[in-house]
Amino acid sequence: MEFPLDFTFRNMEPSARLQEEAQESASKLSKVYSRIQSCRLVVEALDQRHLKGREFRVQLHVQVPGDTVHVQKDGLDDLHSLTREAFHSAGRQLTGLNERRREKHRTQE
Repeated sequence: MEFPLDFTFRNMEPSARLQEEAQESASKLSKVYSRIQSCRLVVEALDQRHLKGREFRVQLHVQVPGDTVHVQKDGLDDLHSLTREAFHSAGRQLTGLNERRREKHRTQE
């Protein structure tokens, strides 16, 4: 992985385990799309609901040449699965972006 991965934790303590998992996921993203310039993960603890548990928001911003992929996932309690889902969704978007760019390049030739 040759791009910076920035972490922001809001209303909660930083999690080393979550940071390690995000590093692994970001490394996998670089295999899907090799021209990633930067990646920013924002993890936010929202209001705690008495009956429902703690709500989280995970935002992922991936900068590539000429575009930015934004993903947001909200959910209750399982922060690690929300983070995995965000990276998986970003991977799908980057795959689509890569295919569109390849198709555009083919039509120009």
